[in-house]
Amino acid sequence: MGKIFSSRNKENIRRNYSGRNGSYLCDDSSITAVTSEFEVEGFQKLTPAHCCSVNCIAGVKPGLCLSGGVDKSVIVYDYLNGSVKQKWSGHEKPVTAVCYAERQHFVMSGSRDKTIHLWKCNEPSPVTTFEGHELVVTSISLDPSNSFLCSGSRDNSVRIWDLETGSCLANANISRNLVTSVCWAPDDSVIAQTSEDKELRLWDPRSFNVVHVFPKKQNILSCCAVSEDGLHCLSGSSGCNSTGSELTLWDLRQRKPLCEFRGHEQGVSGCVFLPLNHGGQQMVASCGADSTVRVWNVESKDCVGLFMLEGRGPVTGIAAYPDYSILASTFNQGIHLLSLDYTNPHYPQLKRKLQF
Repeated sequence: MGKIFSSRNKENIRRNYSGRNGSYLCDDSSITAVTSEFEVEGFQKLTPAHCCSVNCIAGVKPGLCLSGGVDKSVIVYDYLNGSVKQKWSGHEKPVTAVCYAERQHFVMSGSRDKTIHLWKCNEPSPVTTFEGHELVVTSISLDPSNSFLCSGSRDNSVRIWDLETGSCLANANISRNLVTSVCWAPDDSVIAQTSEDKELRLWDPRSFNVVHVFPKKQNILSCCAVSEDGLHCLSGSSGCNSTGSELTLWDLRQRKPLCEFRGHEQGVSGCVFLPLNHGGQQMVASCGADSTVRVWNVESKDCVGLFMLEGRGPVTGIAAYPDYSILASTFNQGIHLLSLDYTNPHYPQLKRKLQF
């Protein structure tokens, strides 16, 4: 199952562990706090959900996981019983994005084949196929009512789809806007969108106009997430060699950056807001090409939880549940269920429970 730390890994953590107010902690006590949170034993291996790399992941409810893979399949996996609950195979190329409609109980998937499918349980074929993008669909996100879908593509476009009629209601094409991620705010206030042009854009979901563009980052923005109250946005950057791989927290009311969370050694591939802990503290989580999942305290800006999926390759996606469980998909070895133990609310323990 691998060793907890090689000397090189420990030195990397010593150099990169992000401390209070964004500064770097280099004392031995901080290293001890982090290394004690690495858990390599006591987890259970289940039947794998996919036969190869998992590209994307989304939550359904605790006990169920939605994922898409290089094997072109979309899977709902029951990790309490270790079995595939539903599998759909309709895309012609790898699946790149998935999301679950909590209100209407259906599944959406986007693919390198340029299409988006709507799936329903116990129906083997897609109920609706949405066509129009000219290149790979990189991200999809549902509105709070589950009536509309926003999609983004490397064709420089962002689209809004009517799920009932299957029609494209709006299509906005911006030069060099190679879309990496879209996120419809849970309060329906904005749609956040990141791009390879290094910008975070805010769209008005009603007029479908860009209402704000934040200052460019140093590197490509790879992912974004909006808080439940619609007040904040997270974005992740695709740096390398411990440079430019930060998370940025943005204030959506005052339209300004609030802080950065630094520590990833390679590009950030996913980010998510976590439920408030028992002490009312806001935590966020991220994953990256450095094979790590990290938990950050928003108030202190500390990295308070760190788990390295050593040997699993890049962590490709992340999702979180109200029960403080985190799902992480990987390039080499499937999906991992991690749990946050808030016995110490300031420094939660991040432990692996399952691999499937």
